[in-house]
Amino acid sequence: MDVAVIGATGDIGRQICAQLIERRVVPTTSRLQLVGRRGVRRRPPPTDCGPTCATPTPSTRR
Repeated sequence: MDVAVIGATGDIGRQICAQLIERRVVPTTSRLQLVGRRGVRRRPPPTDCGPTCATPTPSTRR
């Protein structure tokens, strides 16, 4: 079996490849080809994600 993962430089593509290998979906006699673009940068995390990203303040000792 030959498998090509298009977009292997992105987060999801890398995760798909990792899962294929970890779960031994692709036999050792097969070929796993990773296809991606050179120089692709990962997207930075959002800067405004609301209260879920807020840094907790230290609690006051009593």
